[in-house]
Amino acid sequence: MNILVVDDNTDARKLLSELLTQSGFNVFEAENGKQAIEILQQRKDFVLIISDILMSVMDGFKFCYEVKSNPELRHIPFIFFTGSYVSNEDRILGLKLGAADYIIKPIKPKLGKCIVFINDVSDLKKLQDEKRKIELKLWQKYRLASIGRLAGGIAHNLKIHLPC
Repeated sequence: MNILVVDDNTDARKLLSELLTQSGFNVFEAENGKQAIEILQQRKDFVLIISDILMSVMDGFKFCYEVKSNPELRHIPFIFFTGSYVSNEDRILGLKLGAADYIIKPIKPKLGKCIVFINDVSDLKKLQDEKRKIELKLWQKYRLASIGRLAGGIAHNLKIHLPC
């Protein structure tokens, strides 16, 4: 499962990436929101985005807004991971933008919470994938049944007996 980690602080980004890699995740890294958007344009198979807020080029708030405004990306859960914007107003803004959680640095004491959340997201993604497969099968059965009814109606109108 792929996770995108976005932070302009190389040490913080590498530490979080290493912790997630050790927990069995594939981690992709970006230094700012703009670079992260470029990665997301190439691949959309992320189960989670974890982003700092205070970054150059494109900050985390703008990045979250861009992700949640994009129909192809808005389903990806987004967690803010910050040491700078820690007030209740900042937290409320992050959640209003669409973030699923707001974690204050440092990560070490909160790693367990983060991993539990990631595993919950992973389980949810598996359930959503299974739901899509079932919906596709139902749609295919519906289409076949509709074609059968159409063929039966045509045969009836033409007074042709079709073998059952």
